[in-house]
Amino acid sequence: MDKLNKHMKDKVILSWSGGKDSVFSLYKIINENELECVGLLTTFTKEYDRVTMHGVRRSLIEKQASLLNIPLEKVYIPKNCSMEEYGIIMRNALIKYKEKGIKGFVFGDIFLEGEYYSY
Repeated sequence: MDKLNKHMKDKVILSWSGGKDSVFSLYKIINENELECVGLLTTFTKEYDRVTMHGVRRSLIEKQASLLNIPLEKVYIPKNCSMEEYGIIMRNALIKYKEKGIKGFVFGDIFLEGEYYSY
């Protein structure tokens, strides 16, 4: 049993903005070979149909996910979303992953030091 578990990678979801930080995080996941990215999660602002933090068009994010061959989870929030509302929406989006055995969520920020892996 130990041999089998030793070779199994923890499955994770990557927070994906389409920018350099999330691309670098995916690069690290692939090259460090300890985790398996089974999905990309992107937050879009409903009214603009763009990535909430960066304004990237949804169509570009969908194309990136397609080319990477990694499923894309699209989470829509309203403009001027409060932190409380954001928390509820994200909790609802993420809870299903826990139920599917996903072990963590990866968030990339090249200006933060330390771990890239978060439960």
